[in-house]
Amino acid sequence: MLLVAVLFTACQEKRVSSDFADAVSFGYEDFKETQTLHAAEWGMDSLLATPVQLKVCENLLLVMNSRDERMLHVFDLNTKQLLAKHIAVGQGPNDMLAPRFADMDDSYLYVYDIMTSEVAKYLKSELADTALLVKQTKVKPKKRSMGEARVLGEGFVAPARSANFKLYQYNVQGEVVDTLGRNPQVSWNTTPKEQIDMFEFACLTDKREKIALFYYWTDLLDIYDKEGNLLKRLHGPEGFVSPFKEVQRGQIMMAAPVDGKTRAAYIVPQSVGDELWVLFSNRLSNDENYLDTQILVFDWEGNPLRILNLNQGIFSFAVDETHRKIYGISDSPEFHILEYAY
Repeated sequence: MLLVAVLFTACQEKRVSSDFADAVSFGYEDFKETQTLHAAEWGMDSLLATPVQLKVCENLLLVMNSRDERMLHVFDLNTKQLLAKHIAVGQGPNDMLAPRFADMDDSYLYVYDIMTSEVAKYLKSELADTALLVKQTKVKPKKRSMGEARVLGEGFVAPARSANFKLYQYNVQGEVVDTLGRNPQVSWNTTPKEQIDMFEFACLTDKREKIALFYYWTDLLDIYDKEGNLLKRLHGPEGFVSPFKEVQRGQIMMAAPVDGKTRAAYIVPQSVGDELWVLFSNRLSNDENYLDTQILVFDWEGNPLRILNLNQGIFSFAVDETHRKIYGISDSPEFHILEYAY
């Protein structure tokens, strides 16, 4: 009886990942709920240019179009009418070159320019106005980041392209006040360039104390506190590690995916209330079909909560908590928005 009890207890415990000594592994069976969702057409596709990002702001759907003279399109979610277009392409005081949604709080929408690293904030109350949307403040980080900035306390954090740390922490003036995080350690030798690409990531914050890192090429989720302490490292649900190989292309040394081995993992994570939502890809890097059909949901403790299986693939999404809707972008056969009720 004692032997049976010991074996039963051992089976209930999470196994430690064989690839990362400090990670806790998990599988699909650890999610408490699974739902299958069916898409409905949103019906405003004729008004879309080339949508790359979505954001829900109260009763508004914000669409970032990469090929339009004004890239931020604002739709009314109730009437599905186009209300306004903002952010012209350019280098003027209210222009941007390649804006992306960065974050949002009670009063402001934060937008990040991936070409200049500038972070600008706009009043949410002015988004539906047809008048010129004016930047309330803008910050040009002193050190350029490699991904969307996220609000943390009085400043913000953003991904850094470094083999030694993961994030820059900035103050409100854009000065680097700290570097946070570290690359996971694998059991084989890797070059710094290989490490950077293997562990490329996107991040989210809870605005106050915690930072979540979702890795693009290895199904790892890291949760840090604002001081840079690793609170939890999760490996799953497949538990793979994607290799990259350093190669020379002309005069440039770079890391490249390994055909048949490098797999995409977590894509476009979203903060939804007190939860973390993320597209899970699990496809080879050279797969021509890049539309994904599975959203995984976690809490800020790293606990797996729900699996949402979509009957049509998307490459970006936003969540309307009030009406319990998911809006996703597909480009098959042409760009359009899909709507899922959950």
